[in-house]
Amino acid sequence: MTFVPGHRLSAHLLDVIVPDLTQEFPHLRYAAALIGRGSDVLGYDTARSTDHDWGPRLVLVLSEQDHRTRAEQVLDAVEAVLPEVIAGVAVDHLPGQQIPGGPATHHTTAGRRRPHGVSVRTLQGLLSDLLGIDSLAELDPATWMSIPSQSLLEFTAGPVLRDDVGQLSRARAELSFYPDQIWLAVMAGWWQRIAQLEALTGRAREADDDVGAGVIAAGIVRCGMHLALLQQRTYPPYAKWLGTALARTAGGADLLTLMRAALDARGTDQDRAVVDVLLALAAAHDRLGVTDQVRATPSSFFDRPYPVIWADRFTQALRGAITDPAVRALPRDIGSIDTITDSTPAAADHGFRRHLRTWWREAE
Repeated sequence: MTFVPGHRLSAHLLDVIVPDLTQEFPHLRYAAALIGRGSDVLGYDTARSTDHDWGPRLVLVLSEQDHRTRAEQVLDAVEAVLPEVIAGVAVDHLPGQQIPGGPATHHTTAGRRRPHGVSVRTLQGLLSDLLGIDSLAELDPATWMSIPSQSLLEFTAGPVLRDDVGQLSRARAELSFYPDQIWLAVMAGWWQRIAQLEALTGRAREADDDVGAGVIAAGIVRCGMHLALLQQRTYPPYAKWLGTALARTAGGADLLTLMRAALDARGTDQDRAVVDVLLALAAAHDRLGVTDQVRATPSSFFDRPYPVIWADRFTQALRGAITDPAVRALPRDIGSIDTITDSTPAAADHGFRRHLRTWWREAE
């Protein structure tokens, strides 16, 4: 069977249900989008994605009033016209298991009579579910920093196929990327993570720990991938898609070549290859023009023969370029939730995010 990407399946779904919705609810105004969790939302799904928790999906977004009074009727009307197959793909979603032999659950479906992928939501419900906020008015600096970039992608990356009122499109436009001052603070956090690591590969290697040095080098490369995407004003996805996302950016292929060399090298060659990655990121930073030129050059770490670029100079330059008092008041050099943890359960937990916001505000 020929693979049909999720973006196209969503468009086919909308084509199927629009005539019936127009007939049943001629005055209903709604938005339709592929939005939420899943590789199909980001446009990264492949034939491999079809083995579980995948299928034609669409979110219909109603006003709060229409959702209260018509959500069940709209879902009934959708289910009445859904075919068994769309574009050669089964409409009903197969259940998935988190572990072999574990309970089968549906993670991406919202059907009532059938396990299909059409859901009826409100904008507030989507904001609450994906971002942990009830309205855009809550987006102060601490809140921005507490939302994982993956969650922001889940809200903004998929196609909006229809928007009668424009409310969803306006919200997505406002969330399409960080405000400039938040952007500087997020990048400063990643540079600081690099600054904490860049001298450690040589020290580990000097202690005959080549494996540890390799792990540190890989950590620097991972930080660099986040930073490179941010420099392109792109939200970094979670780990599975970092390289895929970077490859689709301008200059991403060249940077990935340097990163691959840093991961493959051994001994002191690896230390030099990591510096090559950092010099490329440093040059990209200077091209942004958001701070005074840093013009990094490699040198030894004090009297130790470990090559570094003194990445904390970029942190200082970015912090110096922040003029918004509320952003300047954030704890220095911490960055966002993404620099604090890559634990999926923690990052997805709204309670954890709320605690982080409280901490950020109290530390101001």
